[in-house]
Amino acid sequence: MTVRPFIFQIHKWLSLVAALPLLLLGLSGAVLVFENELDRVLHPALTTVKPHGQPMPWQALLDGVVTARHDGPVSWFRLPQAPNQAVEMTVRGSLLVYADPYTGNVLGSRRRDENVMVKVHQFHTSYLLGKTGQWITGISSIVLIVLGITGIWLWLKVRIVKIKFGVPWKRLNFDAHSAIGLYCSLFWLALGFTGVTIGFDQATRSVVKRVTGAGVVQQPPGLKSSRPEGGGRSISADDAVAAAARDFPGAAVTMINLPAGPAGTYGIALKYPEDRTPAGRSRMVVDRYSGKTLWAFNTRTAAAGIKFLNVQRSIHTGDVFGWPTRILACAASALLGLQVVTGLWIWWPVRRKRPPDSVQPIETDQLAVQTA
Repeated sequence: MTVRPFIFQIHKWLSLVAALPLLLLGLSGAVLVFENELDRVLHPALTTVKPHGQPMPWQALLDGVVTARHDGPVSWFRLPQAPNQAVEMTVRGSLLVYADPYTGNVLGSRRRDENVMVKVHQFHTSYLLGKTGQWITGISSIVLIVLGITGIWLWLKVRIVKIKFGVPWKRLNFDAHSAIGLYCSLFWLALGFTGVTIGFDQATRSVVKRVTGAGVVQQPPGLKSSRPEGGGRSISADDAVAAAARDFPGAAVTMINLPAGPAGTYGIALKYPEDRTPAGRSRMVVDRYSGKTLWAFNTRTAAAGIKFLNVQRSIHTGDVFGWPTRILACAASALLGLQVVTGLWIWWPVRRKRPPDSVQPIETDQLAVQTA
């Protein structure tokens, strides 16, 4: 067997084996590109407010929600990143409560497991099958890389760059498979590579640490507890936000973990304008009594290895360059599903209508020549 038929067989059988996982990954990935926007569209009464005036102090809002709801203390809350967004708070672990940042009015609540987009996200990362599903998605990402490379190799023979309409359906389908594969191959390789680095996160971090010396960003031991000072009076959530603005000028606070118990600390997530992940990657821990910074991680001063790890998700979701790349990522993910369908349609008639033994079968990568 020469090289080309061997590559064709690899491409064909890997496509057949991974058809369903790749189809589901492509369709769910296309939806997740706009995960937060779709969640707000699905739940406008909870997530959208009418801006007027200035937002009220965060601590007053939190205290008002606790008083109004009687659900227990708020463990963390997500600050709005746009004037028309509500504040999202977590109470008792999995109950999400939403409030108007301008009036403090409680808009409603839902449980985290009732969030449709969370379910879609879990499906995309594990098919809702736990560790087994994570392995399937990781291996499917590897297969996508191989299919991208072998597909480019096979395309070099047919060199189809556009879809011709008004031709027999079999030819139209083959042209679509070839042309879509050409224009999307680089995007699929990027999605496959980042899917592997995300799916096999621990192995990726281990390799990056060996190469660059940069490991997982962790809080140093001994800096996770607050120490009472000045009579043990805790600072407010607004003081914690002010501390973040002091240490991270130019970064927006996205989420705050509130202190749990007398020794608890404020955990703060921040996002710089150039950080394309929704919550940002910078982190800090603040003493609840003194307001002193106990630990901080700044993405602008991070080692190259950490920056490499951090950018993987941004590339995978298309956030890396904002809306243009998000739209491209959505289109590439959706077209992956179409590519699976066109590929199966190429294979199925050949399989179903296999010619007699006396007739030599036509390889599907020669279809363009035979039907020209």
